[in-house]
Amino acid sequence: MPIARYLIIACTLTLCLPAGAQRISKFTHEPEKFLQELIGLFNESKKAQGKDFVEKQFGPLWLGDAYSATQREMIYETSDQLLKSGAKIYPDFENLLLLLIAFPNSGNTVLDLVNWNEVLLRSLSDKKLKKYYSDFLRTSTLLFRDLTFYETDGVQWKSSSRGFSFEADSVIRVIFHSLDLKCYSKGDSSIIYNTSGIYYPGIDRWDGSSGRVTWKRAGFDPEKTFAQISTYNIRVRGSTYDMDSVIFYNEFFDTPLAGKLTDKILAGKNEETATYPRFDS
Repeated sequence: MPIARYLIIACTLTLCLPAGAQRISKFTHEPEKFLQELIGLFNESKKAQGKDFVEKQFGPLWLGDAYSATQREMIYETSDQLLKSGAKIYPDFENLLLLLIAFPNSGNTVLDLVNWNEVLLRSLSDKKLKKYYSDFLRTSTLLFRDLTFYETDGVQWKSSSRGFSFEADSVIRVIFHSLDLKCYSKGDSSIIYNTSGIYYPGIDRWDGSSGRVTWKRAGFDPEKTFAQISTYNIRVRGSTYDMDSVIFYNEFFDTPLAGKLTDKILAGKNEETATYPRFDS
């Protein structure tokens, strides 16, 4: 879409916004009117800030060619279901738009978008899953943005791979088939290499299978000093985890040792002062 045409549409939509508009119950399934209605909702919630977000970040992409007519219809229907379910403008609709902004450049496929949409709709329609839909929206938005699946001011957990899919039955799951699992906190990081696992949005739990943890950040050769992992689970709200059954390999031992691994990210550590990971036989 030419820039001039977008500017004309954006100005027209702004002028058409009624003061004190009532919250709508269903969106108009037409690009310009859909955008106008979003601007109205966001403007009511955060005034100029909300309006600018929709107009400047989402508007050009939505009125361009990033999404096909079929994909737009899917997005209309999902947005209607969010309205019907009482979703909040912040964070729910904000996360929806951030996801739609991130997806075209994410490297994921249309099938990934359809898979995501199916799980979101199921979470909105199922009484047991409905309490998790907002967390699922947040998780999927982060994944399409930069492969992060959990993030707070203090900790970030992310994948090294786009090989993930979404499922829902009694719980919502994000399934990672093969990845390096990375945790960032306090300016440092911890990595579980060559693992796989399932993340549960809203429960904030990771169930992993296999993998390897090295002592590279403590200055040891990762090919000679490492722990081999079987099954494990992590509460991702923090940057500490324990694994009860690992096999530890070290060049100074003739045979590997069975024991417990603990890893914790601490600020201001280097190879000389690192005290984690720890292995206890």
